[in-house]
Amino acid sequence: MVLPKSEKDRIAASKSSSCSQSMIMQGKEHHKILERVRETSGRNRTSKGMSLEVIQEDHGLFTVCSDTYKNKYYPIEAHNVTCESCRDRCPYCQVCKCMYICSCDDNAAGRKNICKHIHAVGNFLKNKSHPSKPKSPTEEIEMIQDIVCKEDSTRSQVEEQITEVKMKLQSLLSECDEMKDLESVKALNNHLSKAYGIVHAGRTYPAQSNNLPVDTSTVLEPSNKNVVKQDRLHSTKKRKRKDEGKSLKKPSVRARQEIVESLAKSQSDISFPIMSTGAICDEHSYC
Repeated sequence: MVLPKSEKDRIAASKSSSCSQSMIMQGKEHHKILERVRETSGRNRTSKGMSLEVIQEDHGLFTVCSDTYKNKYYPIEAHNVTCESCRDRCPYCQVCKCMYICSCDDNAAGRKNICKHIHAVGNFLKNKSHPSKPKSPTEEIEMIQDIVCKEDSTRSQVEEQITEVKMKLQSLLSECDEMKDLESVKALNNHLSKAYGIVHAGRTYPAQSNNLPVDTSTVLEPSNKNVVKQDRLHSTKKRKRKDEGKSLKKPSVRARQEIVESLAKSQSDISFPIMSTGAICDEHSYC
């Protein structure tokens, strides 16, 4: 069926108009996304320029002091920290509108905006996970003191654990003489061999994980490893066909000539019966 020229023009015009409308909609959507990114970046810069104090009261609950009003605090609660589907995300602190909920006016009446207080929480967590370099000698001294305090606390914890291990070993020495079961003694000897490996690996800090003994009971192995083959009730070996290799082949030119000659000779030897020209006999009479 051939459409008239006017109908073709109408279809082409409708297609071009729909295409242009979709392009306009995509452009508007892209413009909205850019505006939201600019707004989010501006609020992040504003939060950095203000002296917003962030207090972490509990895991997932923060309190931000107001910079405009004294003695006013805004509680911020974690909502969906692991959100990865939102496209509106701050490029600096990597916070989206689904992660935290603030009680300020920007987030009132059900609106979900990334206010300056949420940006302050994001920057606070970012600086906490990635501490910045010291800006003055005083800050450098404080950082060194923190590192030394952490090392001292780690050393004290190690000493406490060693003391507890020694107490357990002393109690084992007194109880070993009372053991009578051979399998229990073998199991204890096996565990002590592993303990020697742990002690040798723990002489360095951090411990060399390659030298630590591996507990085979906790190692996850694939289910198809070292599979024992089962005996089958029938043979799975492929049997060869008896007539394999025997097939019809196309005869050569000489063979075709011989076939033609033999057929011609056989036809010349055939004698056909000669019908008599006498009267036609009745079908019930014998001539």
